[in-house]
Amino acid sequence: MATEMTDQTKAGRPGLTARDVLHSTFKRLRLFIGIPLVIIILIVAGSLLLAPVYEASTDIKIEDTNYENVGLITTRYDSRSDIFLRKEQQINSEINIARSETVLEAVVRRLGLWEQWTPSSGSEAERISSAVSILRDELEVEPSLDSWVITIRYRNHDPALATEVVNAMAEEYINHNISMHTLPQAAQFYEETIESEREELRQLQTRFRELVESEQVVDYDVEIEQKLVTRTVFEEQLTDVQTQILSRAAKIRRINEFMRENVDVLIPIPEIAQVRIIEDLNYRMANLRLELEALLEKYTERERRVQTVRAQIESVEAQIREEVRNFINQETTELRRFEAEEEALVEAIAEIDQGLISLQSVQAPFQNLVQQIADKQEIISQLSRQYTDSLHAGQTDTRLARARQISPALVPQKPVFPDLGLNLLIGIPIALLIGLSVIIFLDFFDRTFPTPEKVERVTGLPVLATINYTDPKKQPVFR
Repeated sequence: MATEMTDQTKAGRPGLTARDVLHSTFKRLRLFIGIPLVIIILIVAGSLLLAPVYEASTDIKIEDTNYENVGLITTRYDSRSDIFLRKEQQINSEINIARSETVLEAVVRRLGLWEQWTPSSGSEAERISSAVSILRDELEVEPSLDSWVITIRYRNHDPALATEVVNAMAEEYINHNISMHTLPQAAQFYEETIESEREELRQLQTRFRELVESEQVVDYDVEIEQKLVTRTVFEEQLTDVQTQILSRAAKIRRINEFMRENVDVLIPIPEIAQVRIIEDLNYRMANLRLELEALLEKYTERERRVQTVRAQIESVEAQIREEVRNFINQETTELRRFEAEEEALVEAIAEIDQGLISLQSVQAPFQNLVQQIADKQEIISQLSRQYTDSLHAGQTDTRLARARQISPALVPQKPVFPDLGLNLLIGIPIALLIGLSVIIFLDFFDRTFPTPEKVERVTGLPVLATINYTDPKKQPVFR
């Protein structure tokens, strides 16, 4: 029997049963409760002592810019896979633009983040590059599920700074997106230059009025002011007329070029198709073509009704071409009228300038100022024409990016980290599992026999009786 016990003992320790685990748990109840309690206290202390982190976010709506050419009347059929692929590609492109070096550097410079996040040692370019890398690592730009919306998120211990970074990111991204799809900043340059020249013109006019008042010239200032006001009105009218001339000339040129390249197309631009008589003729021709298709299914080309319908279609096509020519002639007539109006306005402004020059001879001290005012107005007039040209070029030769911020990010009121409730929800089961694992680990190296069943498993002999162990100072009966 002893030999059998020895062999069974050497065979290895038997596996634990649920009774053994339960017995060990109650045996080491303080340890089972103490370890999770300590872990939970550490979790609570850490959640309360760690600095809170706030998250600010904003959404940007991206429009689908994949549209057909204006001059073509066609229908495009894309499969759902092509649509989804194009959408995914465009969204990913916009995310890459938002995370680009240009946008991030603009945000870093705008908010002065390179001064806050980097040490003072090193050059400005190195510090800005380091701050850009930090911002790129901490910034999250991701698409919203099944939509044309991208979300920008940023976390920081300062809720105000997190909000500023997100709003600055959205603004710089939209500005960069627009600048990618427009001509160089010509319009903005002319606008700023015109404003500067107008400010200098106002200063010259102020000096002129002061000089008139000091010399006490009767009605001279009033006459000059009236001429200047009239000239300003004429300049504004001239700018509007020139805008109309550019618009109509570009339209006529585009129609003629399209008609030369596409001889078979009846209606070169959608605007012409909206004319009532052309719209009716186009609708009538569509019905005739449907009728012709139905007849061809039953009869041959020699059938009289087929030939009649074809003749009607040719007649309607001729009428449409005639109406298109009438439309072009009307546009050309309007263009000539605007050109004549432009010439009249230029002559009127020249007469006003001549009148201003003649008034200079009345008082010699005013001659220099009047000349400066006239020159300044001429410069402003030329800049206004160039500004109008740049605006027209931007509207006709480019496609503006369509991206806008849905709503600005608001200052977050509650931190997203640490979350005491979430930490406890995750930490309590883990703490209990750790406590139970420690007890099982200690029980694995325990050489005693806590239960009669374990004695029976080890020795292979039945237990006839047990004596409860009550004195903690004495050694256990079984080892």
